[in-house]
Amino acid sequence: MRPNKQGIQQKIWLLAWPLMLSNITQPLLGLVDTALLGHLPSQVYIGACALGASILTLLFWGFGFLRMGTTSHVAQALGEDNPAAGEKALAQNCLLALGLALMILLLGPFLLPLAISAMNASSEVSALALSYSQTRLWSAPATLLNYALLGWFIGRQLTKLPLIILLVTNAANIGFDLLFIVYWDFRSLGAAWASVLSEYIGLIVAIGLYLRRKPTLSLSFIINQPGRWRSVLTLNQHLFVRTCCLMFVLLFFTSQGAQFGDTILASNAILLQLVHLASYALDGLAHAAEALTGQAKGQKRADRLWQLLINISSTSFVVAVVMGAGFWFSQQSLIPLFSDIEAVTQSVSTYFFWCALLPAISVGAYVLDGYCIGAGETQAMRNSLLFSCFMVFLPLWYLTTPLGNHGLWFAFAVFNLVRGISLAYLVIPPLRSQLRLH
Repeated sequence: MRPNKQGIQQKIWLLAWPLMLSNITQPLLGLVDTALLGHLPSQVYIGACALGASILTLLFWGFGFLRMGTTSHVAQALGEDNPAAGEKALAQNCLLALGLALMILLLGPFLLPLAISAMNASSEVSALALSYSQTRLWSAPATLLNYALLGWFIGRQLTKLPLIILLVTNAANIGFDLLFIVYWDFRSLGAAWASVLSEYIGLIVAIGLYLRRKPTLSLSFIINQPGRWRSVLTLNQHLFVRTCCLMFVLLFFTSQGAQFGDTILASNAILLQLVHLASYALDGLAHAAEALTGQAKGQKRADRLWQLLINISSTSFVVAVVMGAGFWFSQQSLIPLFSDIEAVTQSVSTYFFWCALLPAISVGAYVLDGYCIGAGETQAMRNSLLFSCFMVFLPLWYLTTPLGNHGLWFAFAVFNLVRGISLAYLVIPPLRSQLRLH
């Protein structure tokens, strides 16, 4: 029986709206940090926060497979009507999270100075960035465990719970920002401590919400069925490589911006916050795609997979165009919110059109990432990012270096476009083949 299009669309929005709201709160938090630091006497505090946050983002998001992998396994287990398999995946990813967090705490103090020196920022920005990032390291256990728990909630289609968790986390972070930056004048170091404390508050909330639905845990989730470990580790390996490529591009982007001076570094940080705002909103639809695609995959419903892909693609494109237009027509109001330093605001205005174009350019990558995670097609995600990063972004950046910061933004935009195109090439023909077989 052909899936009802209207029913699928309603289901998508039912799952997506809490995820879109919860995702938007994440870059909004960065916007608050940027706005508070942007009104301090010097732009070095924005630059330091941008450098330190980009390195910590690379470090933590490199383990984003803990969320994505948990969602994939839990969603497919839901489709198979086998919730115990989802519990095993969560327990295994939580165990991985604790081990990886310990590794971060042990190795981070030695690696951070090397990473920051490689960014070629000014000495003042580098010193502040090192202090910021060393403080943020202490949030590693909470951050990684939160990834796994959020993945379980999304996979089980309990999408209102991530909204509650992230709203509490980000409200706490904003409160600590005001206390540490405005009241106590800790500046960029205050932003770091605010992030650390709020992550642990979020973890407490997440554990409480999980235990309300699963009041008892069993070690059998971890020690039984060793074959499940192979499945978890294989999927996570592909996602890890994919995420590292993505974060390498973002880190490289920030590093190259730093070489153009503190003003360009600060303006790029502001523009990237707006780009992240759009991407997180679109990721809400992608997360809904993960949950619904995983369920359809567990049910072995190729026809439903196709309908989900078509519906989420069209909806996401409309949302992306609306967000890009909203950025463009509100730029005169947005820019002064982030800084009152004239050189920074002029630089932001010069490059603003790139952040207005990027949502529509990037939408294919977001949608197909969601599909691939739910369907377990993580090898395609890995291959797409490897190609887009090393065969597209880096060569384009090199060829457009005479264009300065515009060339950097151009390479970044084409990178995101090619991500979507290459993923479509890798996953759509096999799906159409499955449809013909049915």
